[in-house]
Amino acid sequence: MKTGTVLSIGHGKEYQIIGALQGQSVYRAVDLRTGAGKCIKRYPFDTTYADSMLPKFSREVEMMDRLASCPNACIPEAIYRQSVEGYTVFPLLTGMNLEQMLKRDGAVQAKQIVPILKQLEAALTYMHALGISHRDIKPENVFLSNRPRSRSKNLGNKNCTLLDFNIAEHPELPRLALPGYFVGTPAYAAPETVSGIHSLKPRVDVYSLSASVFEAVTGSLPHPQTHFRDLQAAITSGSAPIARNVNPNVSQAVSDVLEKGLHKTPTNRYQSVAEFVEEFSVTATQ
Repeated sequence: MKTGTVLSIGHGKEYQIIGALQGQSVYRAVDLRTGAGKCIKRYPFDTTYADSMLPKFSREVEMMDRLASCPNACIPEAIYRQSVEGYTVFPLLTGMNLEQMLKRDGAVQAKQIVPILKQLEAALTYMHALGISHRDIKPENVFLSNRPRSRSKNLGNKNCTLLDFNIAEHPELPRLALPGYFVGTPAYAAPETVSGIHSLKPRVDVYSLSASVFEAVTGSLPHPQTHFRDLQAAITSGSAPIARNVNPNVSQAVSDVLEKGLHKTPTNRYQSVAEFVEEFSVTATQ
């Protein structure tokens, strides 16, 4: 859609497109009635991709319905379906994601990341109680915005919002990947996931959250390989990476917590996000 396009969708709502946010399907917009900034995702059904876009839209709408009351999660405030396309409308977040912050500021102290983890714990615990697995937790999907009347860079003054439920899964919804295939971001994926093993257990997200925290406190990915096969081999074999070996400023206790969170064997990992966040919080603030 071109900048300046006015969308008239649902109950007299009009939104004006003011720019693209991501590829050709996510746009920055303004609500012409209220002046509020919005993020609009478009699903065109009238293209060569119609066969895949319509089921994708329907699946995402079902997922969002289940997550309507999820705390600290970016959930659409409106969903519209027309004959040839669908739209989801989100509030426009202002700030930056955790990946952008780490690129700007570098690694953070373990205690600094605790307030963010507490907010992510609330979102993920809610999801897991419903049987939903996010499956793509990474710094890019953790959005940080200042609390009202605060411009501090202190992470304790940030509101945290979990983004991107495109590949989240629930037992009652269609699977995105065929058996044996991988969908997600390999650098943060659990060994069982990157191997194509289908699992909706919370410990899949525990691994990805641990990998994200590892990067936040060391400044490096747990496994820096760039080619998928090399990365897959590193994630699935050998022992878990040691944060303290990457950044000596990380305490032994924090390093041990991350090592357990990144354990190759799922049953030896923390079995819930709450358990991981509790252990990390205690050791990070000692």
